[in-house]
Amino acid sequence: MAMLNKLLLILALALGNTNSWLPLVEPQVVIDCDDDETGYISSGETDEYMLSATNGDLVWIRVFSTDIALNPRVQVFSPGNVLMGTWQANPAGFVEIPNFALNQGSGQYRITVSDGIGNQAGSYSISVQIYN
Repeated sequence: MAMLNKLLLILALALGNTNSWLPLVEPQVVIDCDDDETGYISSGETDEYMLSATNGDLVWIRVFSTDIALNPRVQVFSPGNVLMGTWQANPAGFVEIPNFALNQGSGQYRITVSDGIGNQAGSYSISVQIYN
């Protein structure tokens, strides 16, 4: 499998197209306490947010789809890139993660937003509050 990936990379570079077979991940956006951000997810895309936190901080994360087709999925990763949890939107397109403990050390936690179905596109808003 590794050899196939190398061959695909060489072919993509030769053709001048390196995005056609790589997963779509938007550049990371820094999100601060009490920030509200908006985003747009294209089909198959994942948006990433970086949150600086201290070990033991409690967060409240809210993601709301502003497009009926988008069914947001939220994942939180530790500073060591360990998946801490996955949440899927309710039928109204809302994900709420209250009282979530960031207990995997101090540093940059990664929050990803994608479409839970995998092939939908749409706009959303995300807000994060840190409290203790």
